[in-house]
Amino acid sequence: MEKKENHIKGLDILGKWCEKPYILKVIVKDYFKQRLTYSTSLQIRFGKMEFHTISEQDNEKLTRMIKEEEIRVAILQCDGSRSLGPDGFYFGFIKKAMGNCK
Repeated sequence: MEKKENHIKGLDILGKWCEKPYILKVIVKDYFKQRLTYSTSLQIRFGKMEFHTISEQDNEKLTRMIKEEEIRVAILQCDGSRSLGPDGFYFGFIKKAMGNCK
């Protein structure tokens, strides 16, 4: 039974075969470093469609913590007699309950 080894014996580097371990280590390390490094200028493309990333300022606005008062104001601005929410309650009920929880 032949023992299998888990290593790279050599690589074709720019058309030349190389088996020198110290060169292989550098080439492999640089390859994966380049492939796996985080980039802030990520451009996603799907066919001919192009998606641009948002600015850091917009990202901060979208990911910041929301204050309880902001939620309260948003709920109070909603019409209380609209259709049921996913929990089965009208906003009118939620507004009334909020008034009792001050």
